[in-house]
Amino acid sequence: MREYNAAEVILNNLSELSERGAVNDEQRDISISQLASLLLSEGSPDTAYTAFAEKYGDSATAADKISFCRKICEASKINGFWHIPPLFSAELPVSAGSHEKTAFVRNRYNDMAFEKISSILPHSKAVYFSSFEEAAEAVSGGECEFTVIPVENTSDGKMFGFYSLMDRYELKICASCTLESEDSSKTISYALCSRNYRVRELEKASAKKDKIFEFCITHGSGTAPYDIFFAAALCGAGIHRISSLPLPYNDLMTRFFYSFSITEKTDFASFLFYLKSEYEEYTPIGIYFEI
Repeated sequence: MREYNAAEVILNNLSELSERGAVNDEQRDISISQLASLLLSEGSPDTAYTAFAEKYGDSATAADKISFCRKICEASKINGFWHIPPLFSAELPVSAGSHEKTAFVRNRYNDMAFEKISSILPHSKAVYFSSFEEAAEAVSGGECEFTVIPVENTSDGKMFGFYSLMDRYELKICASCTLESEDSSKTISYALCSRNYRVRELEKASAKKDKIFEFCITHGSGTAPYDIFFAAALCGAGIHRISSLPLPYNDLMTRFFYSFSITEKTDFASFLFYLKSEYEEYTPIGIYFEI
């Protein structure tokens, strides 16, 4: 006679609840909480989610997945606003001599953006380069701590070429600003980029501000994965913007760029854990505030 372990019993119960649809959400949440605790006791958060997805993922709703992630985060004591666990990112050291140096390409609008950004980095010093690629390389190589890159304008929308530059040099957005032309006919947005998501000098300036969390996912469909929207809503994140770009080297794949607004009430750790666990091609772009 076959023996059933506790995890199999709980999984069978969850499958039965999915088919019957006769038990309320509270009971489902209790079962998922029990499963999360059990799987976490047998391994790491990553292995717990893998086991959950393999055994129950096909029938799990976005609400089930977020509930599981939330229980894992609570049990792992990693839940907390602006605490990003090491499995999501690591803070890189600032190279000697680069502190608050900003790699910069001069022109009229860039100068205006640098002046606006300097309001939150009063000791920032511009280091001039002839191209944005050279500026990005200077940050990646540790010569400068920041660079200022245009990322969106009224006529072109999201400027994907500059996003490719950030991706190539592994830069993250840590602040942004928007400029308006003199006749108000055009706007252009700039990103203050660094090797880190979080910059100590910016934390005080952004302490009472809502943030934007931006990331991209490569998906094998022309339609965005809608589970992400449900998951974000369940975690208290609001949709800010979504854009897409067909991959030039693969007609069947699309890269989706998501921006969500997050506040102190957002269950940010659970949302991050869900994205990392559910989407292999998830790439964070930045957690930043608008100046």
